[in-house]
Amino acid sequence: MAIRNVMTCVFGALFFFFDLAGGAWAQDAACDPWDHNRNGIIEIPDMGPLFSQQLMMSECLSTNLSAAQRCEPFDADGDSIIGVRDFAGIQAMHSQFLTCFDSLVAERPDCAALDDSGDGRITNVDYMLVGRRLAQYRSCVGVDLSVLDCRSVDFDGDATVSLRDQGILYERLEAFQGCLGSRVAALDGLWISHERLMALPTQGPAWQSVLAEATSSYLEPDLSDQNDPANTRTLAKALVGVRLSRPALIDQVRRALRAVTYGRSETGARSLAVGRELVAYVLAADIIDLATRDPALDEDFRAKLAYLREVDLGGRTLVSTHEDRPNNWGTHAGATRIAIALYLGDDEDLAAAAEIHRAWLGERSTHSAFRFGDLAWQEDEARPVGINSRGAERAGIDLDGAQPEEMRRGGPLGDPPARTGYAWEALQGATVVAELLANNGYPDAWSWGDDALLRAVDYLYRLHVDHGGWWATGDDRWNVWLVNHGTGSAYPAVAGVRPGKNVGFTDWTHAD
Repeated sequence: MAIRNVMTCVFGALFFFFDLAGGAWAQDAACDPWDHNRNGIIEIPDMGPLFSQQLMMSECLSTNLSAAQRCEPFDADGDSIIGVRDFAGIQAMHSQFLTCFDSLVAERPDCAALDDSGDGRITNVDYMLVGRRLAQYRSCVGVDLSVLDCRSVDFDGDATVSLRDQGILYERLEAFQGCLGSRVAALDGLWISHERLMALPTQGPAWQSVLAEATSSYLEPDLSDQNDPANTRTLAKALVGVRLSRPALIDQVRRALRAVTYGRSETGARSLAVGRELVAYVLAADIIDLATRDPALDEDFRAKLAYLREVDLGGRTLVSTHEDRPNNWGTHAGATRIAIALYLGDDEDLAAAAEIHRAWLGERSTHSAFRFGDLAWQEDEARPVGINSRGAERAGIDLDGAQPEEMRRGGPLGDPPARTGYAWEALQGATVVAELLANNGYPDAWSWGDDALLRAVDYLYRLHVDHGGWWATGDDRWNVWLVNHGTGSAYPAVAGVRPGKNVGFTDWTHAD
């Protein structure tokens, strides 16, 4: 049956079977994705996106997108044709290389993207990157990018709009017809609302970064490896799978969640590893709405989360680590603990975890049982905190916003201090805590501790301005986007960055 006839049948049945003015309605959570206007009812206006896809399919069938997708980054002037004017991007890259040549990446974070060899210094070896970009540009001259509009109907992600994509559209039409007239609950989301996710752009460097990660090969989760990238890759697959309605990606998320649920990769793990790794899987489960898609798996996943929250992990639990380690161990454990509490609907543990976080930010009245190490970086050794108070100083040294437990890892108190990346590491966990709390009942969480998190980032920014080498690089750069989003600040941030150790892709999900 032709798709136009399918749609005629759909619309013909609508008014026969349903009293759209307010008759008897069924409630079906499985129909949530079709509630595009987020009013809790599947109705005719929600058909709009599907109708647009039908029109696009008729225009795009048999279109090959691969060349245009490959060439898209070269369209500097935005005219959808790769021409002479677009050469400016390569010229700019060449000019940047000249200014960065023989620089250390640690001292010049703006040069990091040019370190093709990964040796930490910009050398002639890295010039190969410029050469490759030039070769790619030459192969793209004359390519028409207007066909990229067809990406919206490339449902299977193979860069070709085919009969298979048309079949997927038929299935969606059928699913919509089955849901028409249902009442549904709005999807708020622990990390990102369904409404915000579905409105995010599908172009630009941030999108290309998350898309590349999402479409990369499946990785088996290993909760014992604190640097395992499977967690953030699974998160990317969840984000893109829902945004583009790609069942294959969502199935890979379910596969990863099954591995976490039924596997024993946490065996032998330290609490730091589970604290870093697990939060992304919790967020991914929420994003794909696992409870609706696979109720049996969701039930077992919840049981596994409750177990992981309390199980012994190298002599500690996630809870005990959060409550006595005032450093990156504690903040990562706190992020995962709070994500678990939210997913399980455990308001009691959520409230307890929130108080621990406030204490780490400097509000000691809520908790004072942290175990601190050397106190040289504390403003007041009698009242140690996770982030020093506003205006704090010691021996004439500015300590406002400094994280004493992380700064001491670099070396003794001094001006300038010895460089350390631990301050950013702790912020990876702490900012995720703040965002989760702010989204789920604690709207002022980002301002706790007299804007402690904002001051912590500002401290690192001041050090960078004064001494260089302190700003976010590598897998910390996503954090700047989250901080800007949560605090309303405008620190320098780069789009298309790597994910962190626990989450990432905030240059796409949280760009304001």
